[in-house]
This record gives sequence, C-alpha cells and structure tokens, in this order.
Amino acid sequence: MEKPNAGNHQQLDRLADARHGDIVIIFLSGPTSLNTPLSALQEHDTICVNGSANHLIENGISPFLYLVTDHNYFIRNTDAFFHQASASQHVVISKELFDVATPQHAEQLASLNPTVIHRACKSKKGSLKNYLYLKLKYWNCDQVTYTAPLTRRQVIHGYSRNTRRGYFHTRTVAYAALQLAETLGYRTAYFSGLDMTGAVGRFYEKDGSPREKTTLDKDLDNILQGLEYMKGRSRMRVYNLSNNTRVPYSLVPFAETIEASTE
Repeated sequence: MEKPNAGNHQQLDRLADARHGDIVIIFLSGPTSLNTPLSALQEHDTICVNGSANHLIENGISPFLYLVTDHNYFIRNTDAFFHQASASQHVVISKELFDVATPQHAEQLASLNPTVIHRACKSKKGSLKNYLYLKLKYWNCDQVTYTAPLTRRQVIHGYSRNTRRGYFHTRTVAYAALQLAETLGYRTAYFSGLDMTGAVGRFYEKDGSPREKTTLDKDLDNILQGLEYMKGRSRMRVYNLSNNTRVPYSLVPFAETIEASTE
C-alpha cells in the first residue's frame, strides 16, 4: 500500500478544524501526569504521547490526538500502539515510524488514516551541508526559525510554528507536540508530566516489569536548550503543570491549575 504523504497539508488542516477550544493539554509520561484531574482531561483537547494515552482510555476518555514520533517505541510496543491509536480520535506519526513498519503494520497504519509529519532536518548536528539544506528549505519562511552551526560539535536548534513545513525534535516528543499544537491553532498549551526525571521511569510502566531504556539524562541539556530556543519564538502561552520537574520554571512557567477556555 502506498505510504501516506508526509507533511500532508489537508490532514493538518482537518485536525485544526476539529479542535474544540483554544487550550490543549500535552499529556506526557512523567509521574506527575497522574495529578492532572480527569475532569480537565475530559474538558480540554489532549495530545497524548507513547504509552500515556492508556491512562485516558482506561478512564473512558478518548484522547483527541495520539502522537508518536519515536519509531523505537512503535517497534517495541506495536500492540499497545495500535490499541491506543484505535481508541483515539486522531493519530499523528513521524515519517520515520512509517518507514520502519513492516508491510502488515504499514497496512494497519494506513487504515488509521494518520497524519504523517517529517523532521525539518534528519540530523541534529551542525555542518555546512545541513546549513545549506536548511537555508534553501526555509528561505523566506518566517514560520520556521533555526540555528544551523557549521561545525558538527554544535547542535541544530529550531522551532516550527507550522509542522506542514517540518518539525524539530530536540530529543523529546514533548517538543514535537508543542510545535504540533501551535500548528493546529491552540493559544495555550499545558504540559502534564513534563518531569524529565528519567530515573523515576514513566508513570505507565508497571511495578516489577522491565523499564524501557531512556537517554533523558544524556539529552537533558539539549532538551533545555530547545525549550530556551522555543521561549522567544512560540506565540502560544506555554505552562508546566508538574510540581516535580527538572525544567526550570523560567523556561516553562508553573501553573497550578488550568484556566477556563476563552472560546
């Protein structure tokens, strides 16, 4: 079966039209996600990532959007992915995920009618090649901003307000979710579970079962640099509901509760 078209504009337009308000909760895997009231998750649109969607599904809530960009998560948790995707209202995946799918799984993915998004640049490292690639790709485009160092010793940082043109990963699906939320037209985004406490594990990992490996400690500086870059470029208001986080509130301000929607 032919693969979905990466960066399909009509698919993202459809998602933008389907949103129910101006507030979105980006529901992540940190343990403090469980502190977000179910009533709020029911009232507002949610972008759930990886295994976090199961918490809503088990409580009778259909996630508005299920986002998975990590193809390794898909490979290790294929059955769980399809269970959560089928119980969600909309599905967004990365092109990398679709590229690693077996023919059988590709058929299943296509049946979900997912929106497929692609990275702005496959490499996270600077180089003359990547500098020229990004320069040509985003010439005269004010919706995508980036830094493209000429040396591989430095990392590319960027932020896209229009994921139709690509997104920057910054080593966490939370960053991709934020760019997706802005693309869809939300005015305010709340991170639920933006803890970045890799040693504690993901809240949905069962006691006694093996925990998935995480590179969070290794990638934390890169993630924080990405959030710093985002801070001056996003036009949304972005808050962190986590009261136990390694992300400074100077980057993502703390919010104790979710405000009422203005739409």
